[in-house]
Amino acid sequence: MLSQSSRGVASNFSMMKPRAAHIDLNRELSADSEIAVVAAGRLGASLAVALARGGRNVVAVSSRRAGHRSWLADALDAAIACHGNDNARSRSVQICEDAREAASYAKVVYVTSSDGAIAEVAGACDLQAGQYVAHCSGLLGADVLAEASPRAPAGAMHPLQTFPSPDSADLLLNGISFGIESPDAAFREWLCGIADSFGGRVVHLRGDADRAAYHAAAVMACGLLAGWTGLAADMWGALGIPRDEALHHMAPMLESTVSAISQMGIPAAMSGPFVRGDVDTIIAHLDATSSAGQDVGRAYAALALAQLPLAAAKGTLDAAVVSEIERILTQHLAAI
Repeated sequence: MLSQSSRGVASNFSMMKPRAAHIDLNRELSADSEIAVVAAGRLGASLAVALARGGRNVVAVSSRRAGHRSWLADALDAAIACHGNDNARSRSVQICEDAREAASYAKVVYVTSSDGAIAEVAGACDLQAGQYVAHCSGLLGADVLAEASPRAPAGAMHPLQTFPSPDSADLLLNGISFGIESPDAAFREWLCGIADSFGGRVVHLRGDADRAAYHAAAVMACGLLAGWTGLAADMWGALGIPRDEALHHMAPMLESTVSAISQMGIPAAMSGPFVRGDVDTIIAHLDATSSAGQDVGRAYAALALAQLPLAAAKGTLDAAVVSEIERILTQHLAAI
């Protein structure tokens, strides 16, 4: 077994291993820089496995959950073996309970905890001059790490992807986009190199306004879309069809829509009554969604109104029809 696991050993701040002496903290960042992924949940596990699979020098990973540490050990063994060169096969990964212990082995530390715990986890790592630290939040900037780790240049590298489970999720990092920022030019370039190694694209984020718009857009296109699809499936309750079955019916249409968006773009991929100008259909939908719940009816009308300029941009509607749909939606929202 290639990975060395401390999953059965209690680890705490009073019983820390000394900082790994073989790490040269004066050495510049490189493609072979030692990497630790701490507080590894679904995202962290996916990142660690993907980095190891791609031949990066992952030296340590931490998780507080014993079962997850066992899974990580096996997954990282397989990832290193998958890479297939002798240098990679000779490496071992420390699987730690404690984030500080894992961080002590690495030149670059990824903090992959929840947003609210990033500063606390980074501070607990006690990073030294010559180390670097990055988090994977889409909303927070590199500055959230400044007070927690003042000696380590900081950055942010957010994968524009969803990770519903750790199983095979490392494959979801390939070919995606990454929101990246760092005030340190060398570290920013290194993070961009990680994105490039995944065949990804970089979105450079500069300041709070950039990050808020970037992250809100991500939530709209992912989390809220999933929730909205759940509400759509619940509409089929009026037919006596439960949500899970309704989702099964809708899945091919959802997949086709995503494919059309990817291939054709917006507004070309848009369809339905708002691009056809079916006023009577829209009125019927407002009645049906309002019957499902006041919030559902309001959300349908607000979303329809917000996307009406995109529907109009497809060029299939004349101005009078667009104005009539806008009037209907506005009046409906005012009446709720």
